[in-house]
Amino acid sequence: MRRLHEVMSRSTASFLVWMSVLTALIFCDCTRKELQKDPYHSYFFLVLQLPLYGLVLFGSYALTQIGWHLVTLSDCNDAHKELVGQIELAKADLSKKGMKI
Repeated sequence: MRRLHEVMSRSTASFLVWMSVLTALIFCDCTRKELQKDPYHSYFFLVLQLPLYGLVLFGSYALTQIGWHLVTLSDCNDAHKELVGQIELAKADLSKKGMKI
């Protein structure tokens, strides 16, 4: 065990311990007779749905952040003036070379 602990970091070892405990609890929950009667009212069903809940929460957060930043988007007047100036320079340069714009 000492050699295994030397190879793994503390966080990895802690993760493996928690996953082992969670697996044991799920196994105990699966063997109950209540689960065999109604599997949708058990902790096992809740654990199976956690990735879906996480995905929905992440999507809601992402959409909220995108919406908020779209609402609070400010105009960049300096960048607009610079871009218009560059376009005018490009037009002048192309017209010197004989291109009609």
